[in-house]
Amino acid sequence: MDESPTRYLLPPEEPVEPKKRKKSKKRKTKEEFDPDAFLETFSKPTKCPMCVIHPEEFLERRQADTQYGPWEYYKCPVQGCFVCCGADDRIHAPGEKDNVQYYLDCVQGQLHEFYYRLPLDNMKCFCERPLIMTLSRSEKNPGRLFLKCSKRWCDFFQWVNEVPWGKNRLWLKEGKMLLPLQQGNHQEFNQQQ
Repeated sequence: MDESPTRYLLPPEEPVEPKKRKKSKKRKTKEEFDPDAFLETFSKPTKCPMCVIHPEEFLERRQADTQYGPWEYYKCPVQGCFVCCGADDRIHAPGEKDNVQYYLDCVQGQLHEFYYRLPLDNMKCFCERPLIMTLSRSEKNPGRLFLKCSKRWCDFFQWVNEVPWGKNRLWLKEGKMLLPLQQGNHQEFNQQQ
């Protein structure tokens, strides 16, 4: 008898694959959180907005201390430019515009050509501070843009979709105020222009 151990050859075992679960195809509702879409927002590079008045310039993100606490906003780096809006850090649904893009779209659609032709040095309020363009949130004029004093020290107010007249026009074009006697004669001034 042969003393060598007997070896039996067994057929090779086939790997057993785990059973795959079938994914149920549920329709997603608006309220349902989609983790993949959420993570995708972080993988996309953030787009820095461009100034509408100076399309070659990116808006700079800045921070100011206000009486309500710190405020982050975007401002055109060109000296005297009035394009300025609050930063919006919310995560938006696909296709939904953020506050910054909404503001810039409003500027493009509403800004009268008068302001494009006006030198930036003239874009100052009555107390000679740079003007800022603000979005109205009133019930009567929602989404309408206007110019105002950046510090709220004076009463300068002008809708941007209208050509200024009277004291605002004289101030913006020439940097002059109407004298009290002339303020009643603003119709004569407008007819001369």
